[in-house]
Amino acid sequence: MKGCVQTALLIQRCPLIIDVDFLPISEQYERLHLDALALGSLLLSSDKSLQKKRIEEILRLATSEKILQQIETLQAEIGVIPLLDQVLRYLKSNSNANYMLKS
Repeated sequence: MKGCVQTALLIQRCPLIIDVDFLPISEQYERLHLDALALGSLLLSSDKSLQKKRIEEILRLATSEKILQQIETLQAEIGVIPLLDQVLRYLKSNSNANYMLKS
């Protein structure tokens, strides 16, 4: 899992981020049941229509509660991960997930 998080951190610092296809990266995170990182990688995507569709699919399959638990676990084990902060902000702004974020 630590390797997956390190990859996410490197991707976020990539100077060529616009040219990166995030769909395969997100799918790999999903296969590893790391939905929070899958969401985070999609949030970096420049293809907004694909981003919206895939995020909706992830949120339909994985509950916001599960994703929040993953974020909490990853940050407890590894520390603050900026990509996961973006996921938290996204979930807070998403009306479907708002009820999960009372803190």
